[in-house]
Parts: sequence; C-alpha cells; structure tokens
Amino acid sequence: GHGGNIIAWTHIINEFKDRYRFISFDYRGQYNSEVPKNKKNLDVGSHVKDLFGILEQEKISQAIFAGWSMGVQVNFEALRQRPDLYKGLMIVSGTYGKPFSTAFKSPFSETLLPLVLQAGKLAAPMVHILVNKLHNKDIIIDIGSKCGMVNRNVDRTIFRQLASEFGRFDFWTYFEVLRLLGEHDAREVLPIIQCPCLIVHGEWDQMTPPSLCDTMMQEIPNCEMFTVPSGTHYSIIEFPEIVNFRLEKWLKQFEK
Repeated sequence: GHGGNIIAWTHIINEFKDRYRFISFDYRGQYNSEVPKNKKNLDVGSHVKDLFGILEQEKISQAIFAGWSMGVQVNFEALRQRPDLYKGLMIVSGTYGKPFSTAFKSPFSETLLPLVLQAGKLAAPMVHILVNKLHNKDIIIDIGSKCGMVNRNVDRTIFRQLASEFGRFDFWTYFEVLRLLGEHDAREVLPIIQCPCLIVHGEWDQMTPPSLCDTMMQEIPNCEMFTVPSGTHYSIIEFPEIVNFRLEKWLKQFEK
C-alpha cells in the first residue's frame, strides 16, 4: 500500500508464516527505501521494475502476490508485463486504475484531488511537523472513524506503528507518488488475468466503493470476492480474524 509498509500485513503474516515465505518491499522514497535522485522515476512502472528486480535477486519464478490499495495497481501493472509470475493474486481495497475517478464516490474527486496533492507538495515541511506531533495520538483514529475512513475496531497498536513510520517520510515524494498513481490505468488487464484472484474489501471503504469491486469481479475470469462487514480501507487490521478465515479457504487451492 501507499500508506503502509509490511506492518500492515502483521496479522496475515502471523497466521500463515509457518506455511509461507513473505517478501515485501518499500516503494521508492518511502519507509526504508531511499528517495531517488531522479524524481521522475516515481510512477507505477518504476515500482514494478523494483518488484521484478527483487524477484530476480531472490530467484523467484512464480508466487502468490498480494497488494493493498496502491499495491493492487502495482500488481496489475506487473501482471500485464509478466503474467507468468502470478500463481495467484489477493486484491485488498484497491482499484484497477485512475483512482481519482474510480475509487471515490464523489464526481469532483478527479478534479479536486490533484489540487490537494499539489498543495500537499508545497506544504510538505509543515505536513512533516504535523505528522510527527500527532502520529501517536488516538485523535487520528477518532477523527478517522467519524469520517468513515477507519473503524474504531482497528488494531490501534499497528495503526500507531504505521502512523509513526510516516514521520520519516519525504512528503513531497509521498504526494508525487500518489499523483502519478492517479494517472495509472490497468482496466484492460482485468479480462486477461488467468490466475485465481481474491478480492477483499471493506463494506464501508470510502476509497474503494463496492461498485468498483463488482466491476473487477465481473471482468476478472477466475475471481472470488469477500466483503468485510463494517470494514474500511484498513479492514485487514480491523477484522483480521475473519479476513484470515476467508484467506485460508482461498489458499487451499494452492496447497493441493
């Protein structure tokens, strides 16, 4: 995801670590990855190049992939280029492309969000100060729950850890990555996906409305979908038990 590193997968990793090897990487300029000297190389295609490099380094010829939020689009782009790598794909709270127009219910989001991101880039130093002051405060969760962005049932320890990691960000880069993500579209990839897919999305996810998931479900040939009751964009750390229960059922097909 764009707003979380491997910490976001804690509950899934703890549940399945005895059977699976997990590999995750931080996008360019985020968490433990350095900001590239050429900041033009922050688009989805650049992150896919990093993914391919890691797979080559680790000598992995095929795997089950999982992406949350932005990670869904990174997966779709990688699958477009190298479908042979994909044994299976878990799609968590993400869209197939151009999220400013597809991932929000508002008809104004496609116009307003790029302006908000541009303002964020200009105010990056102030954003950094604000995040460092608030990252360990429950007020973030309280405000988020009132806005419908996160359920109060969220694992607060993990959420605070994710928030604290934000304190190390170069926010100009953060907002630029998100801006470039807004230009990415992989709609045409959906019908040609051959591997088994599982869509997991929250019932109350404001960024990935149910209609969007329905479209993916209809266009991806071998696809299952699971709606997390009362879940938001952070459903995998809000209701991990039921997510893991459904994931367990889906993974059985790969263990035969």
